[in-house]
Amino acid sequence: MSKSKHDDKFLFNVTDLTRCFDKSPNTVRNAIKDNNVKHVKSKGNTKFYALADVAPFLVPNRAKARGRNTSIESTERNRAQEIISVYGSFKEYKEYMTGEKSRLGLEEIQGVTIRGDKVSICISRVIGSIQSYFKRLPNRCEEVCVDWLPKHSAKLDDELSSTFEKIIDELRQYAHDADNE
Repeated sequence: MSKSKHDDKFLFNVTDLTRCFDKSPNTVRNAIKDNNVKHVKSKGNTKFYALADVAPFLVPNRAKARGRNTSIESTERNRAQEIISVYGSFKEYKEYMTGEKSRLGLEEIQGVTIRGDKVSICISRVIGSIQSYFKRLPNRCEEVCVDWLPKHSAKLDDELSSTFEKIIDELRQYAHDADNE
C-alpha cells in the first residue's frame, strides 16, 4: 500500500481551519479559492485540505524588519526630528505634553481627551439619572410584584436614599482627593 503525499493527521476541513487560525469561514474559503488550493481528500461534501498548502495564506504576514529609512514615512520622520530638536528627547516632549494637558484642564478617559468641566457635567448628569431611577424604583416594584406592600416601598426607598448618599459622599471624597493631588 503506497503512502499518500500528505499525512492524514495534517488534513483539515474549512471548519477546522477557521478554529485553528481564528478566521471566519468566508475568509478561509476565499483564501482557498483565491490561491487555487486543491483539496487532497473529500468525504461526502466535505473537502479536506493539506495544512501545508493552506497555512501560508491564513497566517498573517510578518512585519518587515525595520530598515534605516523604510519603516517610518518621511513626514513622520521629519516630525520626530523636529520634536527631538525642540525638546531634546521624546521623554521631555511627553513631560511637556502632560503638563499642557493638566494646565488646560484636560483629562484622559478611555483614551479620549476631554476638558475637565465636561467631565463634571457628565458626572452630574449620571448622578441625576441614578437619583431619578432610585426614586422610580419603589413604584415600579409595586406595579410588577403582586405581593409588594407600601411598607416594602418605604423600606426600599430608605435603603436607596442611604445608598445614594453613600455614592455622593464617595464622589465628594474622590473630588476632594483629586483637588489635593
